[in-house]
Amino acid sequence: MGTIRRYADGFRVSIYSPRDPETGKHRRPSKYVKAPNTRAGRKKAEAALAQLILDHEHQPIAPKAQLGTVADLFDRWLASQAHRLSPKTLAEYRRAARLKILPHIGDMRLTDVRVSDLDRLYVTLLVSGGEEGQPLAPNSVRRVHIAISGAFAAAVKWGELEKNPARFASPPSPRSSPIEPPSIEQITATLAHLDQADGPLWRPALFRLAATTGARRSQLLGVRSADIDLESGTLRFTRSVTRTAGQTIVRERTKSGKSYAVSIDEGTIAAIKAQQADQRSAARAAGVTMNPNPFLFDDRKSLTGSAPMSPNAVKSWWSRLPNDVPSMAGVRLHDLRHFVATQLLAQGVDIVTVSTRLGHNDPSVTLRIYAHWIAARDRSASDLMSTLLA
Repeated sequence: MGTIRRYADGFRVSIYSPRDPETGKHRRPSKYVKAPNTRAGRKKAEAALAQLILDHEHQPIAPKAQLGTVADLFDRWLASQAHRLSPKTLAEYRRAARLKILPHIGDMRLTDVRVSDLDRLYVTLLVSGGEEGQPLAPNSVRRVHIAISGAFAAAVKWGELEKNPARFASPPSPRSSPIEPPSIEQITATLAHLDQADGPLWRPALFRLAATTGARRSQLLGVRSADIDLESGTLRFTRSVTRTAGQTIVRERTKSGKSYAVSIDEGTIAAIKAQQADQRSAARAAGVTMNPNPFLFDDRKSLTGSAPMSPNAVKSWWSRLPNDVPSMAGVRLHDLRHFVATQLLAQGVDIVTVSTRLGHNDPSVTLRIYAHWIAARDRSASDLMSTLLA
């Protein structure tokens, strides 16, 4: 995990790296950022940490690639995308290139790649593209195609190709997994367990926020004290916390690229207050000073609230939740987002309001994801009109 350490006139940001192949020792790249201990200063330090991760992570995926080959193109294209893509997306593209693309077509010259070569690659991946030779899911193969298409589009833009062969290739069609949100009974059973359990108070707070706002895990972990207005009962999502290449990364933006506010109910407000009181109590007991704008869900190591909780910590807890609430077996944290959306739609809440609460950029996104639920509501409306006119 990357760290940010405050000094008198700035911050020292550093990351852990793999062992040096020559010395066998862990490397720890760092950088000193001269900035005041203010929100703007901390934001500058967080940006420097994210950049340090990107700079160090972007080692050539094919260091001995010959000029003009697909491997060479991917090295240059990924480098050009470092400041445009999120660290998570960039890491996914690098992984796809290293494991799925370059072993098959990496040595080919750009000008030799034909549509048939890409179609053959996609079939191969569908049959045995998994890490252990198992079939690769159609959606995973399609993501490989998106990476290839992006790289070859760059080659066209740079004048190295006349046309992009990926435009005419035939990747598998996208397949939507059926949305199976948890029931109200599952949610209430989990809330009852968390409220009664003798466990960390961040768990009921995080679960309630997820089950009432529909926010993504990355957004929940990005909430800081200044984002919460308990008097008006509103909470604003302005940043995201993700785990990429072994590092916890804070980005001052959500997945949709925008900030948005939602109303929160009394039960959720009470859970947030309990969590904040627990944070302050732990800090006093340890004799440390809390950050003036702490993360609501912090890493609980320094007890200052300066660093967010790792997504891996939430993932680990969620995997054990069915041990205490058996009905939650097979339910993902992300399914609580679907729970919020489908429950609101079932209660007749308009699509614009639902879209806003989920943080979608456009109601059409919500319509596309939950089309079958809306269709079911339309059937209910038809039955209602039939009853009224009978």
